[in-house]
Amino acid sequence: MQRRTVLLIVAAILLAALLVVFGLYNRGNPVILDFGLVRWRGEAVLALYGAIFLGLALMFLIGLPADLATRRELRRLRRRVDELEREEPAREPPAREPTA
Repeated sequence: MQRRTVLLIVAAILLAALLVVFGLYNRGNPVILDFGLVRWRGEAVLALYGAIFLGLALMFLIGLPADLATRRELRRLRRRVDELEREEPAREPPAREPTA
């Protein structure tokens, strides 16, 4: 494995461990979230994890159209390259005349 991959795995494990420790220390702390029409009562840890999950889901949904557009463009370019390769086989560059 590459060094960067190992570092990413270690960082992910440390982050998960920190989240577990945070959850253990803050369990049972009540919190009330008032959204205007809706009021939610629950634990602070659930509110934090819910906010993280909603943020990740929103990032995914907002970035999805750009990702799909990029895939379509790459697919179009790949088809164009294949067409050009079929139309004209690779040619040798013209030989240069020796200069004296």
